[in-house]
Amino acid sequence: CEVALSDIAMPGAMDGVMPARVLRRRWPLLPVVLTSGDGTRTPPAGEFAVPHKPCWQAGQVAALRQAKAAAT
Repeated sequence: CEVALSDIAMPGAMDGVMPARVLRRRWPLLPVVLTSGDGTRTPPAGEFAVPHKPCWQAGQVAALRQAKAAAT
């Protein structure tokens, strides 16, 4: 299964939410997971799985499974 994984924080004005939304519009079934260590930049609740850094492997796996389940 393919999945898109990105950080929310990006340099400049763009953040990871913008390209994630583009991916979601173009491929609605593509699971998208965003990660963040910054609590100030977050998408609306439930829009994407967002494990916060530092994130242990179990948290990453859970977020990927959640995104996959939501996309199917």
